[in-house]
Amino acid sequence: MTAGRKTGGRQKGTINKVASARIERLERQGKKLPPEDMLLLAELYVGMAARYQPMNTNPDTGEKTPNKNYNEDRYAFWLGRWGDALKAAAPYYAPRLMAMAVQSNVRIEDKRDQVDPREVMLQIYLEMLHRGELTAKVLAAPKSNGQPSAPVEDAVIVQESDDDIGDGELV
Repeated sequence: MTAGRKTGGRQKGTINKVASARIERLERQGKKLPPEDMLLLAELYVGMAARYQPMNTNPDTGEKTPNKNYNEDRYAFWLGRWGDALKAAAPYYAPRLMAMAVQSNVRIEDKRDQVDPREVMLQIYLEMLHRGELTAKVLAAPKSNGQPSAPVEDAVIVQESDDDIGDGELV
């Protein structure tokens, strides 16, 4: 058996046999399921809110007239109940959309606009060298008797070819 991966059994989100039998029994008896009842209640609540709304609209002419039963508190109460019933029924009819953070290891680079930082450093180094801001003092290798030789005063850095990477080797 592989760890962390389900290989058989009931798929996530499907109802089990007991729930399925209960639903069939309610449907045979002509009863509504809870989500359907919530929608029915929502319709009743919005109807009650319409009874207490500020203006009545004639369905034939579209003319608006003041409502003699207008009550702001009762209107707000029934609209609140209507919204609550719809919220309770919503998970059964529409999936809940959740924000997800996506993390990716894929990097897309536009190589056309990038310059190798080593090339930049080489150019800075060469400019400083040509301006005389850098000097090269090098000690010669020790003589065979163990005594160091005198320092080399004017060492020159030479770029051997176009393939030279500019590592500053003394020649």
